[in-house]
Amino acid sequence: MQSSRIEPAAGIVSHQPTTLAAMVRGGHGIGLLNSLAGAMVRTDGLVVREVTNPHLHRDVGLWWHSERPLSRAAQAFIDLVLDSDRPAGTMPISED
Repeated sequence: MQSSRIEPAAGIVSHQPTTLAAMVRGGHGIGLLNSLAGAMVRTDGLVVREVTNPHLHRDVGLWWHSERPLSRAAQAFIDLVLDSDRPAGTMPISED
């Protein structure tokens, strides 16, 4: 929001998508979520609009302890994620 010079006055902040949706549904303002979080909540009674802005992004990655061995399940999960297609609308993070 800094690039748009908007300084919203946040009265209540929630890091739980379902709580945010319930607060909006209850008339306590508006909510802003990433699309993954938005797909996980009930949207009945809400108006949902996509925000399109090339300056908005969110980096997501996998982390693990470099000095500890991975379990077979952890390695299988990492392999699955790395071999999967990226979701629509996402871009790879540069490695520089």
